Amino acid sequence: QYNNTVQILKTKYQLQPNSEYPTMQIYSACEIEHPYPCTKILWSPEGNKSSNVAGAGGGASNFGGRDLLATTGDYLRLWSVADDGSGDGTLTHKREALMINNNRNSEYCSPLTSFDWNEYDPSMIV
Repeated sequence: QYNNTVQILKTKYQLQPNSEYPTMQIYSACEIEHPYPCTKILWSPEGNKSSNVAGAGGGASNFGGRDLLATTGDYLRLWSVADDGSGDGTLTHKREALMINNNRNSEYCSPLTSFDWNEYDPSMIV
C-alpha cells in the first residue's frame, strides 16, 4: 500500500428548500493509489480538433467511453477512468492502463517533472 494518492473530485449542485440558489457540494469520485508523489497530472485532451471542428465527434469515445488520466513521478503512467454505473457520480479506474519506463540500465530512476498531451493527436505525449 502506498502513502500517495490521486483524488478525483467532482461537484454536485442541489437546490435547497426555500432557496432560489443551489448549493454546491464537492465530493471524492475516485481515489487512485500512486507509488511516487505526482509531479504533474493531466486529463487527455478532448480528441482530434479537426474532428471536433467538423462535428465528427471525438472526446472520450476515442478511448472506448473512458477518460484517460496521465501522471508523472517516477514514471509516466496512464490511467483509464470511467463512470462506475452506480448513478451517484463515482468513478472506477484500472490499476494502470500503461506505465512507461525509459531507464533500462539501472534499478533507480530519476523523477519525471513534466509532460504534455498533443492536442491534435491525443495518442502522442511529449
